[in-house]
Amino acid sequence: MKSIFKFAIRLYWFIVPNRLKGVCLFQESCSKYVYRTLQDKGTKAGLKALIYRFNVCRAPFLIRINNQKNKYELHLCNGDVVEEKLINPYHLTKKK
Repeated sequence: MKSIFKFAIRLYWFIVPNRLKGVCLFQESCSKYVYRTLQDKGTKAGLKALIYRFNVCRAPFLIRINNQKNKYELHLCNGDVVEEKLINPYHLTKKK
């Protein structure tokens, strides 16, 4: 199962052009994150990672500055808060 899952992700990377993939909210793209999780932790963890990213890597989200830390934070639609180092720089350059 794990190898089929990984093959599907590699096929996605190969077949779908970058212009159609969109811009992930996270520094590590969702497909790379799921692939790495599959590799490191197995199928069950990879499936959980896929479901999590599928549910949160979308609008509505908010990027704002935390004045106490003087750093950006990404507020996801489920209420999770992501620190600046994990946010895709594309979204940060649009804020500055």
